[in-house]
Order: sequence, then structure tokens, then C-alpha cells
Amino acid sequence: ICALSSIALPGTNGFVGEFLILVAVFKKSYQEFLISNDFSVFTYIVFAVSGMILGATYMLLAVEKILFGPIKNVKNKIIKDLNFRELIMFLPFIILIFWIGLYPNHILGKIDTSVRSFISTINR
Repeated sequence: ICALSSIALPGTNGFVGEFLILVAVFKKSYQEFLISNDFSVFTYIVFAVSGMILGATYMLLAVEKILFGPIKNVKNKIIKDLNFRELIMFLPFIILIFWIGLYPNHILGKIDTSVRSFISTINR
């Protein structure tokens, strides 16, 4: 679940973060394009998208190797999955991953005034 969140699967917190980053990069690049009529401002978009694609590729390859790869050490064959105590320990994190992904305004609303203040300070 954490790996899927890291590759920005829709409905997880990673998707919200990457979507907000992409929207900001597209918006800023388009504004700069309107001012300069220079297509080189879209390099930000290329870097953002390629970074996200490379990150997702790396994460999927790592998950494939870790979870679905061959077992090289015989002792690892007897390791059991999560027990009940470990599952209870991870459950709050899993709930937060989906809560932030499905209801991002709950957190974004709380940080809105701080972010607006920060943006106005930068734009001065």
C-alpha cells in the first residue's frame, strides 16, 4: 500500500501531492510562456513528469524484486506474514494514506492560510 501511494495511485496521499505539484508546474510554465512566448519554459514540465515516471518505475521494480522475486535464503521461506499486532500497528498509517487521498481538503483547508501567507511573502 505504501509503494502504491509512493507511485501516486489515485485515492492515496501520493496522488494528491503529485497532482498538486503537476498543476503548479503547468500553471507556472504556462504563465511564463504567455509572457515570453518561449517554449523552453516547458522544460520544468518535462523534468517534473520524467521524475515522476522514473520514481514510479523504480518503486515498481523494487516491489517486484522484494515481494515477487525468488527466495535466495532458505531461512526466509519460513517467515510468516504480518501477525495481528503488527497489522494493528500499521492500520493507522494505512487509514491515513487513504484518508488524505480521498479527503485532501481536510488537511489542505487547515494549511491554506499559512500557504497563502508564504506565497504572498515570496511574491513581494
